[in-house]
Amino acid sequence: MNCRAFILCIFILGLTTIVNIGIAVAGPADYVYTPAVEYGEREIDFKYGTATQPAGNRAQVASLGFGYGAKEYWFTEVYFKQERNGSDIANLAEWETNSSSPTPVNTRSMSG
Repeated sequence: MNCRAFILCIFILGLTTIVNIGIAVAGPADYVYTPAVEYGEREIDFKYGTATQPAGNRAQVASLGFGYGAKEYWFTEVYFKQERNGSDIANLAEWETNSSSPTPVNTRSMSG
């Protein structure tokens, strides 16, 4: 590889890194991961997080989840969430389905 091709490769790598910064956005009590599914697994999941918003008020989220590995490739989870943003409060029920196959992850939510 000559010097010009090497510099071009570094430039393209740097450009794609800059373009992709900030694509994965998560809330105060969220996380981003690749699921590993185990048949028969039972899970209790508790998350709590807080963050300062650009307007200066505080966002807080707490969630409690119960999950089960229904098949070798399928895990499903139900969450009960409370979100506070300043003085606004939202109570939510969500369910999430994770698959270790190439099928995308689906998340559904119902406000309560």
